[in-house]
Amino acid sequence: MSPPWSHLLGIWCDFE
Repeated sequence: MSPPWSHLLGIWCDFE
């Protein structure tokens, strides 16, 4: 699961 700040970076979603 991506962290709550993933949408802030908008990159973690690409990894996860």
